[in-house]
Amino acid sequence: MDSIKEVYRARRLMKRIRLREIAELLGCTKGLIGNWENGKGYMSESKVTEYMRYIDDYENELSKYKNISKHSKGEK
Repeated sequence: MDSIKEVYRARRLMKRIRLREIAELLGCTKGLIGNWENGKGYMSESKVTEYMRYIDDYENELSKYKNISKHSKGEK
């Protein structure tokens, strides 16, 4: 059975979300997130929650951005 870390890492990779992107959001380093994903490090519960929320909501936020972008360009 996959651990939650493995599941979220796979989802992050599938959605093509870079470590740098999440690290900037969380205010930490890429290394911290990479180590946590690989079971070699610790992240605070609040950072883990933000990490998961970002990956879960990524597609929703991306589609909102695309809709706003289309609307501002006058596209339908």
